[in-house]
Amino acid sequence: MNASIESEKDQLIYIQRKRKTGNEDFHLIKVGETLHDIAQSQAIRLESLQELNWLKKKDIPAVGEKLSLKSKADSMPKLALREKYSINTVNKSK
Repeated sequence: MNASIESEKDQLIYIQRKRKTGNEDFHLIKVGETLHDIAQSQAIRLESLQELNWLKKKDIPAVGEKLSLKSKADSMPKLALREKYSINTVNKSK
């Protein structure tokens, strides 16, 4: 059992250090979930979750991808497209 409390905004605050691995083998990413959300719900360190799945800090796995929670994944999950991007166009007058 994890020693944790809930704050006013329903955010879990862990009193003890989180584990390096999860209780379950895998987690399927749902719409709107972040790696932070998954790490919180699984009581696993964010850095461990990233390391187990070959992810860098700014990597965002795609919805529906399977994240490993107990052992090193065979490969990195597919990544989501970045939400914020811009396309600059240049109009050339002749």
